[in-house]
Amino acid sequence: MKNDGSGLKEVERNWGGYEQWVYHPGGDYKYEAELFEKGYDLFLCQHAEDKVYVAQRVEGDLDLNGKIYMFEYGAEEGQFLDDNVYNFNVSEDGIYYVTAGDKKNELHVMKMALDGTQKEEIAGMEFEKGVRSAAIGVGKNILALSVHFEPALSSSRYLFDMETGEYVLVEKDDSLVIPDSQK
Repeated sequence: MKNDGSGLKEVERNWGGYEQWVYHPGGDYKYEAELFEKGYDLFLCQHAEDKVYVAQRVEGDLDLNGKIYMFEYGAEEGQFLDDNVYNFNVSEDGIYYVTAGDKKNELHVMKMALDGTQKEEIAGMEFEKGVRSAAIGVGKNILALSVHFEPALSSSRYLFDMETGEYVLVEKDDSLVIPDSQK
């Protein structure tokens, strides 16, 4: 689908299907358990290239603003990559993640290399309501962002062109949104 909504076709929802999302099978889950035993809060972790990427929550905040660390298997300490992170997804070409903005109603969709270098903003977003949480998913040719707002946990979902940073709203409060160009 293009950002103007053209080329839209109905597909069967198959979230987590191998053909849609990029996964890194395997991983040293014994090492992950050792990190947990050392006191790391592993609310989100993913494995790639003999490393585990971990989001550490900020104490007292269950929804947002964690810190991403990269641990090489067997390492005693991890390398800090970024903070103020809602969610991240490790893909074949980098780490895609969502950070909080300076204001409660701002988000930044970001990308960095797997080693934590080459940080770049894909898109900055500003909303009418404050952001409570956000999640990101990366497929082979698509980036999907789900945003939950305060106070009533209304939500919106967006699809992104990963090269241009352009995005289109595709779902709002569990209802599909038809782009203006398709009406």
